[in-house]
Amino acid sequence: MCIPHRQLDPRTRARVVIANLALFIGLILWLFVHPASAIGRDVIHFASGILIGLSIMINLNTFTRGRSAPRGDNDDSNARRS
Repeated sequence: MCIPHRQLDPRTRARVVIANLALFIGLILWLFVHPASAIGRDVIHFASGILIGLSIMINLNTFTRGRSAPRGDNDDSNARRS
């Protein structure tokens, strides 16, 4: 998906960027953090799981909202018409 070339409203674009960053950090966290104890490993595993889950939740929420909205119409355009 190419975010800059899509016709997305700024809030939707921001949600997609946040979700992608959470996914990236959740996946890359294991490469840069090397805990010395088992509790540290559990904390890193917990944090990466939360970030990956957050990414999935934000992406699903954003794309289901975008699919249910009428094409070419977003929340901001309705506010401008009033």
